[in-house]
Amino acid sequence: MMRNPVGLAWFPFLRSPSASSPVPHVVFSVTPAAITILRVMQWMAVVVCCTSLAVAFTWWNDSVVMEETATHLDGVVQRLNQANTSRSESMTRDRLTLSLDQIATIKRDVLFVNRLAEKRAFSWSRLLADLETTIPPHMALRTVQLHFQDSTVALHGSAASLQDIHAFMTNLEHHAAFWHAALASHRLEHQEGQPSRASQATPDTVQSARGVDFQLTVGYRPLL
Repeated sequence: MMRNPVGLAWFPFLRSPSASSPVPHVVFSVTPAAITILRVMQWMAVVVCCTSLAVAFTWWNDSVVMEETATHLDGVVQRLNQANTSRSESMTRDRLTLSLDQIATIKRDVLFVNRLAEKRAFSWSRLLADLETTIPPHMALRTVQLHFQDSTVALHGSAASLQDIHAFMTNLEHHAAFWHAALASHRLEHQEGQPSRASQATPDTVQSARGVDFQLTVGYRPLL
């Protein structure tokens, strides 16, 4: 029995190796450069989104912590206010609070005690010794009055001339225990029978004047 040679062509696995000639497969890359750029931009967008999400999460976490801290502090402040209110009410019930008049009275008493202590600790001999070192030769002090309220000394005396008063004030300013010497008033002292008003004064009456009466104030703080 003879086989049909045409029928063998329909069965490829029955063909001989020499009968099949496969064509080689070649792969070509046809991806344009624009697609590569788009992919890079996509990755950059992904990185930016991830960074934004991380920053947003950090801010949100910080805001939550700050809100919790603020809530805690508000609670602490409220508890302190309540404690102060209850303490004030308790002091009022126990009559431990003072009115404004009572507080003013206590301040006056404390000020009086402080001034009294200053007077007891104050040394008049020290003040007079300090003044003695500043008085010019042609000058005499009549009264010395100390004001503890503002630590000033009021001096009343007489000098031979206005130059002596100026020298006295200069010596006071240069002394370490005195400051801010200010002349309050001064007038010429005339002999009996001579006019005392400045409008009637003549060169003769000025020459016959006995001196200059003055009053001045100066700050004083004794050196330790």
